[in-house]
Amino acid sequence: MLSFPSPQEEPYVMFKKSDKPLYGNDRFEGYCIDLLRELAAILGFTYEVRLVEDGRFGAQDEFTGQWNGMVKELMDHGSWEIVCLFPLSPSPPDTGTSIGSTTSVDRRSQWCSVAYWEQRTRVGRLYAAREPSLGIFYDLPQGTGLCLGQLHADAYQRRRRRRGNADGDGDDSDPDGEPTAAAADARGARRGGVASGVRQVRDKIGHGIALSQEADGVWVYNRSQHPVFVHSPTLDLPGARGGLTVRRVVPGYSLKVFDYERSGWLAEHGVKPEGQEGPWDPRSVRISFAKGWGPCYSRQFITSCPCWLEVLLSNHR
Repeated sequence: MLSFPSPQEEPYVMFKKSDKPLYGNDRFEGYCIDLLRELAAILGFTYEVRLVEDGRFGAQDEFTGQWNGMVKELMDHGSWEIVCLFPLSPSPPDTGTSIGSTTSVDRRSQWCSVAYWEQRTRVGRLYAAREPSLGIFYDLPQGTGLCLGQLHADAYQRRRRRRGNADGDGDDSDPDGEPTAAAADARGARRGGVASGVRQVRDKIGHGIALSQEADGVWVYNRSQHPVFVHSPTLDLPGARGGLTVRRVVPGYSLKVFDYERSGWLAEHGVKPEGQEGPWDPRSVRISFAKGWGPCYSRQFITSCPCWLEVLLSNHR
């Protein structure tokens, strides 16, 4: 049995899009996957494809001397049981943080911004996505991307610094004026269990989702062990109950959540949704973890969902 750890890197290793749940090696496609399949058929071996936990090729920490990424896999398990591919061209040092990596990716154009909400409270700042594929998860290490748990930690540290500067007179808002998750938890506890429900859903996010920008639109792949619920203007069906179509994506499934062609048609014909709470953005996607909302659910509005994302798409060219 050969193990194949790899970062998700288009067009070499990608999540396969499917309307059916996929498991094991069937979850992946790309040049590396095709090459490995052919080699296995010729040489007669079996293999397992899995993503590197931190999503990196590998770099050495200048202070501790420890390696990460696929290099660490090689050192920990031995090269005789691992097949991996490294980039042929030199790349800048891997200086990724717990939320994202500040490398040459920063020179790419931003294709979306992501806001994380817990009910009506926004947690942290907007996250700008430049990689075509973005992982969104709760706990480290689940790869590079947006770590929702780290947003909580950062918001808490900012609040402590402000309180220290103000000699204990600081408030519970983040620098953008939004109340922090810690303050929201305290208010929820006083209201009788609301914060407890939020914490329960946080625990269900796990590996979360992968957002992928493709030529035809934006796809979501559910990497968690629980369903996610999605809505965008391009998913709405004519005559839908309440004017809102919320789709359920079960674990292991993928779905095109935003269609560029249909978005253009909606804009051209001036079509606007019915029953939308608050301001409407024709280029937005809303994703709720574990809990649905809308006419078919007890929660009518996404702001009643414990943990959800707002994805604001840039203009597609």
